[in-house]
Parts: sequence; structure tokens; C-alpha cells
Amino acid sequence: MSRVHVKVKRKFLPHLLLLRGALRHLETAKEKKTGYFYDWLGAILLSALSIEAIGNTYGEVLIPDWKDFESASPIAKLRLVATSCGINPDLSKHPWATARQLILFRNRIAHAKPKSLKIDKNDCDESNYLKVFNTRLESDLEKMITEDFAKQSCDAVEQIIGTLNKTRKPSELYELVLEGHESHATALNDP
Repeated sequence: MSRVHVKVKRKFLPHLLLLRGALRHLETAKEKKTGYFYDWLGAILLSALSIEAIGNTYGEVLIPDWKDFESASPIAKLRLVATSCGINPDLSKHPWATARQLILFRNRIAHAKPKSLKIDKNDCDESNYLKVFNTRLESDLEKMITEDFAKQSCDAVEQIIGTLNKTRKPSELYELVLEGHESHATALNDP
């Protein structure tokens, strides 16, 4: 039986996986099927994780001795990467301000704790008590999960990637945007 040497390679870019997932959630939410709120949550959370992955991916490719920065916060990593690309990110404006919001959101989700929510009113009359009675109580975290924030989140990730990519040479972009798949097979001589 003949023997074959097979070699398969693929470059995995986590920021692109996470962005694609976020965009998919955003697209699915448009259908407004039962549970679309959770698609907004998915879009926001995957966008936040993509921000972290952008820092790590671009940092690994662009910054020598990146391992020295591994323990830095996601925003610090993103700022280091932007600075290395000649960009001075304005963290008070979109998309950079949204990136900061996303990391705060991610931290709040990752470290969420139960909370008792309540309304206690004793000044309701018969004409308006049902409005209070039927109020849906939401935590501060749940209030952040909106269609607008989900769209803004995905847009911020796309803008940051686009802004960073505009500063790079084609040889560097290969490492940052092309996942590529390579495979080779070579017949081996039989003994």
C-alpha cells in the first residue's frame, strides 16, 4: 500500500470569528423572533470579546515581545496596538468609546451577581396602579442590551479593524485578515 505525507495548515484569527458571530446575532435579531433580545446580547458580548481579540492578534503581529503585555487590560492592549499603528484613539468618541463600553459590559457580565429589584410605591391610585404593577423590572445590565447598542457594538469593531488595517503594509495584512487554508500531499516511495 502506498504511503502519503499530508500537511494541512490554517491561520486562525479569533477577532474575525467573534466579529462574524456578532454580526450573525445582529442579523438574526432583525427577524424579531421569540428571544431576539438574546441575539442582541450575543452581538454585544461577541463584539466585546472581539475587542479583546483584536488587541491580542494585532499585538502579537505588530509589537515585538508582545508576551510582556499579556496581562494588560483589553483597553490598554487596544491602545498599544493603535499607537503602534500611528493612531491616537480618542476614547471619548465612537468607535473607541464604544470599545471601552464593551469591555465594561464584558466585565459586568463575567462577574455578574444576583440583585433584588423592586418597586415599592404607596401613592398609586386606581387609575395608574396597573402601570406600576405591570412594570418589567430590569437590572442595569439588562438595560444596556438594546438594538442600538448591539448595532453600535458591531460597527465599532468593524471600524476599529478597518482603521488599524489602513495603516498596515500588505505583508502585515496577510497576518491580520487572511485566515487562509493550505494543504499539500506528497506520495512517499514504497520500500
